[in-house]
Amino acid sequence: MLFSELPNEIIEQILLEIDPLTLARCRVVSKRLFELIDASVLLQISIEAGVDGLLVVGPHNRHLGHPSSSAQHLLDEIFCIREATVKFMPRSAWGIPYVAGNFHWEISDGIICFTSGGGDGERPKTLHFSELLAPTDKNYNPFELDPTGRRYTHIIRDTGVGMADIVFSASSDLVVLLERRTAPDTGMNADRLHFRAISTGGPHPEATLPHVENTGHPLPPYSGLETWLIQLYGDMVAFLLVRYSNFIDRRGGVTVWNWKSGEVVM
Repeated sequence: MLFSELPNEIIEQILLEIDPLTLARCRVVSKRLFELIDASVLLQISIEAGVDGLLVVGPHNRHLGHPSSSAQHLLDEIFCIREATVKFMPRSAWGIPYVAGNFHWEISDGIICFTSGGGDGERPKTLHFSELLAPTDKNYNPFELDPTGRRYTHIIRDTGVGMADIVFSASSDLVVLLERRTAPDTGMNADRLHFRAISTGGPHPEATLPHVENTGHPLPPYSGLETWLIQLYGDMVAFLLVRYSNFIDRRGGVTVWNWKSGEVVM
């Protein structure tokens, strides 16, 4: 039997087995394939999902892994996600308790980490971790503990450190706490980066030192504009401190450590 003699149902099943780019090219092979592909919701899902870099698994048997959903509903979902991405309009949003000047947050590995506490000149000492999942009902709040155990939530109630910034890696069970401080003997900046285990809140077992001190760019006491940032990449952690004078002159620099060995890399 020639390919042209096959019924549309069989051709559709064949086309569902090829990659999205090849499937899109098949639309220009013949009028019959053009009309068949454009009329098939499942084939449109394969193409449109491929355009957005989404993986389609078993669409012709399992409706892309969602047996309770129709194929048309899934196609509509793809368009909805695309529109939200292009317009930068989130499909869901939650409020976060905020303390002016004392709130820090970071998202990594599908988990949000944020601080609480502080106030009246004190920096926060409590850390919250919560897995970000698609909401299943309107009352879902990722910033509250989940007693059902359906998602990961964790709190370190007292880090013992007034945190000026945070960065973490859930896969390494590591959270880095920035403590802004000055050396009591010289009055120069002596900021510390503390390496803690997320699971225990104590010093990270893979870190040779519980903390490192930024002495590579000593600066005298200052009351003007300054900014700082910490970044984590693999075994490396970087701390940037910059102070501005008249928004033009800048002082400071970047220090990079290996957080496991405590050695200065740069």
